[in-house]
Amino acid sequence: MIVLPVVIGFSALTLNRAFEHSLNRAEADALMAQIYALLGVAELDDGELLLPAALTNPRFETPDSGLYARVLDEQGRESWRSNSLDVSQLRFPPAEHGMPGLAEPLNWRSEGTHYRGLRLTTLWEYNGEDLRFTFDVIHSREAIEAELRRYQQRLWAWLGGMAVVLIALQTGIAYWSLRPLTFLANEIAEIQQGKSRSLSTRYPKEIDPVTTSLNALLQSESAQRERYQNALADLAHSLKTPLSVMRGQLAESQRDQLLDEQVERMTSIISHQLKRANAQVKTIYSQGTELRPLVQRLTQALVKVYREKNMQFDIDIAADMNCGMEENDLLEILGNLIDNACKYGRGWVKISAQRTDENSLQVQIEDNGPGISEELAQHITERGMRADTTTLGQGIGLAIAVDILSSYNGDLKIGRSSAGGAAFHLNLPA
Repeated sequence: MIVLPVVIGFSALTLNRAFEHSLNRAEADALMAQIYALLGVAELDDGELLLPAALTNPRFETPDSGLYARVLDEQGRESWRSNSLDVSQLRFPPAEHGMPGLAEPLNWRSEGTHYRGLRLTTLWEYNGEDLRFTFDVIHSREAIEAELRRYQQRLWAWLGGMAVVLIALQTGIAYWSLRPLTFLANEIAEIQQGKSRSLSTRYPKEIDPVTTSLNALLQSESAQRERYQNALADLAHSLKTPLSVMRGQLAESQRDQLLDEQVERMTSIISHQLKRANAQVKTIYSQGTELRPLVQRLTQALVKVYREKNMQFDIDIAADMNCGMEENDLLEILGNLIDNACKYGRGWVKISAQRTDENSLQVQIEDNGPGISEELAQHITERGMRADTTTLGQGIGLAIAVDILSSYNGDLKIGRSSAGGAAFHLNLPA
């Protein structure tokens, strides 16, 4: 749309210049023809150049016709002029002879009118001498300039109309051509939202190789994810069964409490590591999860777990707020962080959420506990790093949360809450 008017404008200027050049050339040829016509009827008599009283071109005989002529003698005096010439209204350029045989252009304005003409100096032989006579023919350019203006108006009207039509056609063609890509983008968005599992086959042949490859990729991703989850389930089953047998034997013999604690620890480590590995198996399908109901379920369960603390939960989340994450992943992240807030807080936890823009939201989990130092906050999300070594745990909960967040292009920041405790700020996809 930008280039087309530029090209058409350049074409218009080129055509206008060519037409103007053609008019000027035709004008010069016509003036030269009038000079030749005057030369054809001029006669030398006793050293004077005589022309007929009436010329064949009626414009020379009509006053103010726009075509004028005169003849200058050897001394530069006007020896003849056409009846159309009124000296009181029209002033010729200064009378002077030029080079014989060479036509010189005349161009000037008088009383707001543009005039153009030719001057030709000629030599006539008389009694062995050369007498010099100069012919001047001029005309008003009003008619030519009016014709040029009409041409320019028609030219710009036609080219402007053509530009509008071509831009409309370009817009229509672009819209029609890009519709399959728009349709493809909408289908991919539906796949990301979990509304569909593959792309349709209603595409033109130019885009069909792309959609076919994308469908193959989606099927491969789904199959690979299923195989990986099955492998994880098999690993969990193969490890948990021997550990259950060992734990049962230890319970019966009651021989070694330390060994029993280590078996329990191994069970916990296996559970956590399987959750962490499963967090890496991120699918591109995401139906989204309603945030407030999930938080309410978590807090209702934690009220029972921390009954002795008489937990108070302050939930500030809009009912229609939706997070673009799988429910299990979101449950793992929020469950871990809210559980830590209950564990280290003093009976009060606030969970709030706000939309930051169209595609993301921020969730804050705050407590009134001792808080986390700025130095520790930089390392607490690393695997095996714990803020408190007096309670049971493997120090991988926050690391798992960060792994899940990174798979959704989210992040976690740790600061201080308004109540003086810790504050966890999560950036999640909306």
